[in-house]
Amino acid sequence: MRSIKIHWYILTLTTLVVIFISGCIQQEVTCNPPYIKVGTTCCLDQNNNKICDIDEQQTLQPQTTSSCGDGICQSNENCSSCPQDCGECKPTQYCGDGICQSNENCSSCPSDCGTCKEEITYSDINSQVTVSGFRYVSINCNGDICREGTGSAISRISGYSDISKSYSFKVIYSPTKNKPLYFQAYAPDVVSGFSTSNHFKLSPGENIVYMSSTTPNLYDDLNVKLCFSYIDFYIANNNGIPTFYKNGVKLDESEYVCINKVFEKPNIDVNINPSSIQFSITTEKNYDKATAVVTNTGNAPVHFYVWAPNINDGTGRTSKQPDCYWYEYFILKPNENKEIKLTCGIYSSPLPSQNYFSETGYIYALPSEDCGTQSMPLNKAGCPETALFKKPFTLNFVIS
Repeated sequence: MRSIKIHWYILTLTTLVVIFISGCIQQEVTCNPPYIKVGTTCCLDQNNNKICDIDEQQTLQPQTTSSCGDGICQSNENCSSCPQDCGECKPTQYCGDGICQSNENCSSCPSDCGTCKEEITYSDINSQVTVSGFRYVSINCNGDICREGTGSAISRISGYSDISKSYSFKVIYSPTKNKPLYFQAYAPDVVSGFSTSNHFKLSPGENIVYMSSTTPNLYDDLNVKLCFSYIDFYIANNNGIPTFYKNGVKLDESEYVCINKVFEKPNIDVNINPSSIQFSITTEKNYDKATAVVTNTGNAPVHFYVWAPNINDGTGRTSKQPDCYWYEYFILKPNENKEIKLTCGIYSSPLPSQNYFSETGYIYALPSEDCGTQSMPLNKAGCPETALFKKPFTLNFVIS
């Protein structure tokens, strides 16, 4: 019984040793073409280059991979998933979309809202500009440049009642802002609707402006509009309405300011001294000469013409009545004077028995220098039908 047990133990141990040895011995793998042995397995090698076909496909066609941040916006990336490569996403409303949004303006987004207007206010003008020195002057213009002339400041065409007035004034500019200031003036005109001055950039200090306007009557005030802008503008006549432009584009009303300046009507007056001129006529000397001083006491330079009675004055005078010769027209500026010489005589023989004559002469203020000659009849001497003004003086003749 004991021998049987020993025999069983030996048999069991032998079996375990055989099983262990069998597990440790590797079984040989055989691969038949077109397969090749790789380790303990076989793989397909159809081109017989000793490389598994699957390894060749992975080498020839590597798998494409992408990474956010590689600087390339791949098809599987966008502004939301990878703003580093694709950029930030634009908002649905942004500057440049062609719409001026409520949070945009001309400063923050001129591409949508347009350029900002150069607005100007009355306080801008009141703090920088004063106007003074109004006076009636004659004007000579050469192109866009006007200068004070030597002629009459007041004129009128014969047969017409409209009065053309030339004048000037000073615009004194004291800039307080680092912006150029531009200027042009206009005034109502019965001929063209309105007249304008030159338009120009104001210089610091004194700027002289020359204009002319036509009014229905001589003694009418002038209402002149003085206009300012930070934009280089000009005033155009739009069917009689002053319209403000820059390069053909109409200005917004906030881009210019006009102030009204009333210039008083002209004062035309003259003084002659002495106002009574005496001539002494004798049989030995049938004529006499006298002088007088004519002074322009008005505020406008005008043409003056001295007229005295003569046999050509159209009143049927005879040689037994005083006959005078005088200077023709001359121009006097305000407060300017001129000495005139008159020669008067009675050229009949014998002298009339009347020993005293009193005649009336006139000083005319004329609208142009084309009026007044010695040979004119009385109704045209000195162009009285178009005269702006006339003042009488007395001529006394004593015959002895």
